Amino acid sequence: MRTLRARGAVLILAVLLPAACTPAPEPRHPVRFTVGLHDISLLEPEGWEHLDHGLEHRFHKGRNSISVADIGPVTRDGYLREMNRALALFREERLEDASAYISSLPLRSVLFSPRQWDEVSDAWYIAVDGGLRKPVTTNDVELAYRDLLDMVASRETEPLPILVERIMPELYFGAHREIAEQVEVVINDRPAVRLETWDRLSHDHRRGFLLVLDHDNLLVVRMELGVYEEMKPVFDALVASLSLKPDQGSTGSTS
Repeated sequence: MRTLRARGAVLILAVLLPAACTPAPEPRHPVRFTVGLHDISLLEPEGWEHLDHGLEHRFHKGRNSISVADIGPVTRDGYLREMNRALALFREERLEDASAYISSLPLRSVLFSPRQWDEVSDAWYIAVDGGLRKPVTTNDVELAYRDLLDMVASRETEPLPILVERIMPELYFGAHREIAEQVEVVINDRPAVRLETWDRLSHDHRRGFLLVLDHDNLLVVRMELGVYEEMKPVFDALVASLSLKPDQGSTGSTS
């Protein structure tokens, strides 16, 4: 019996030793990168390719894709900042750059009702053209920018949930989709909204979104093409790990 017990002890020790000697896996660390104006960090999903497109980063695996993008200004102060940059380009006689810059500003309907847009649209188109195609004077363009800046400065920015209701149909779906569920959250003191959309009629083909207001621009994390059930746990993990760099100044709140 002593011999059998001794042999058994040796066998158990031989089995346990390799496991005890195997080093523990290295803990995963968040990666930090910049998307437009947003300095963020998150845990990259294991096995997914990370593609950097500047204003948009994509995580891709097989048929599934999740994007992280800066879609531009959505507040009064954000629009004023970017329109003044376009005006500075115009004054440097970089007419094509100024035209491309101001025409790329998204979501003008966020600040203007259809009636208000009718009042400002002539000035908008003069600023966008900037004398490239139509015979206008430098003073005409300057006056158009002034009118635009004055109109934007007079607008009040709506709370983020209301902005989201206006933004989502314009950017991410038409009449065939709608918001299925929506909840307000806070990420590093920034107001945010997490939501899911689905087909208006069938209530399937769900897609997840996270929208965060930061530096007066909107950071959007969203499910792109792919299978919802496969992307959902990856999307949830990305959102849970997302962190924005602390800001000493304004966080871009809608107040």
